[in-house]
Amino acid sequence: MSQPISQPAGKSAGKVVSLRLRLMRLTALCLCVVLLTSFVATAVILNEREEDLIDQMLEEQLDADINQYSPEAGLLQTSVPRMQFYAFTPGHPDEALLPVHFRGALPGKHEVDVGDTEYHFVVRDEGGRRFVLAYDAEQYEDSFTDLMVILALAFLVVMVLSVTIIYVLGRRALRHIEGLAAAVQNPADHSFLHEGMEAEVRALAEALDGYRARQSLLLEREQEFSAHLSHELRTPLSVVRAQAELISLQHAGNENLEARATAIMDQVDRMRLLMEQLLRLARSQRSPERQPVALRALVDRLWDELAQGSRSATRLDNQLAARQEVQADPLLLELVLRNVMANARLHANGSLLTVRQDGMTLSLEDSDDAPRDVSRLASDNGQGIGLAILERACKLLGWGYDVTATATGTRVSITLR
Repeated sequence: MSQPISQPAGKSAGKVVSLRLRLMRLTALCLCVVLLTSFVATAVILNEREEDLIDQMLEEQLDADINQYSPEAGLLQTSVPRMQFYAFTPGHPDEALLPVHFRGALPGKHEVDVGDTEYHFVVRDEGGRRFVLAYDAEQYEDSFTDLMVILALAFLVVMVLSVTIIYVLGRRALRHIEGLAAAVQNPADHSFLHEGMEAEVRALAEALDGYRARQSLLLEREQEFSAHLSHELRTPLSVVRAQAELISLQHAGNENLEARATAIMDQVDRMRLLMEQLLRLARSQRSPERQPVALRALVDRLWDELAQGSRSATRLDNQLAARQEVQADPLLLELVLRNVMANARLHANGSLLTVRQDGMTLSLEDSDDAPRDVSRLASDNGQGIGLAILERACKLLGWGYDVTATATGTRVSITLR
């Protein structure tokens, strides 16, 4: 099984999360904590208030019942529904009239659960007798439960509405950041600053303006340096080529000298081309200009140029369609193809180089089954820097690439985007 040597460029690491969605999640979490705390606090306060109201009602009703009590009457029926009034002398047989679950209670306020019913009762000693007023508070408890359900639903509605409003308003609040991101993706000469920007976004826009100004200055200096360097390098190369031409003319009958002079001129031409390509890479921006390029014609032209003055027996099988085009920077695309094809001619001598395109993948595969280190993909002058050039050019074009050693040779796959 073949093993990839490099990973395709341009893949993003990690999942991108929307700032607006994250804001909504954080807001929802905060609202949940606040509303849940408020609900619990409200429930506790209302429950305590309910208990106090019931106890206060029992105290007031007990005072009224004691004032109306007659020893001959014994057990009285109060005027309040679900309430029972008991009066007896402790230790006297009439104490048996008191229900079992109220017996033994000391004077004061009490609560007791009998089955599913909650009772509140008050015990008081006065004039040698004991008075007990009991109240079935189940109706109050049911009403309190209904109130808590309504309150919980209200809190839930408030939370949903709040989160929805925040999510909707998030676009308006973050519109300047989205606009700034779009401006960075499609840079122009105008400033990133706009009227109405918030202070934080404005500070970011000012920083981007300053960064772009510094980058422009550095690019101008680099282009100026590259121009001077190119001129300085061309001069000695031109002298070397001129001397080789003179040797070829002066020794026209000497085949050995003519062959050597021709080889020198070929290497000078290749060195000059490589120099231009490297300088082009050094000056290239991250988003080079793209235009349609005919792939088949470009591959044929490059192969013919590489074949001039070369003794390589590598053959080309160009399977690209006649009208196959790709959107790319012409020089960068030529740089990529030239390095891969020159590597095949140099290291896969006598093999068959097949060039084809499957969907968005351009493949260049040779049939050389001799083992070799494809990690040092050579350039056309054999200096071993072809892989670095390929990687840099593909990165500038936003393409992915993969160099793989197969069972029958080497395959270079380029993902066109």
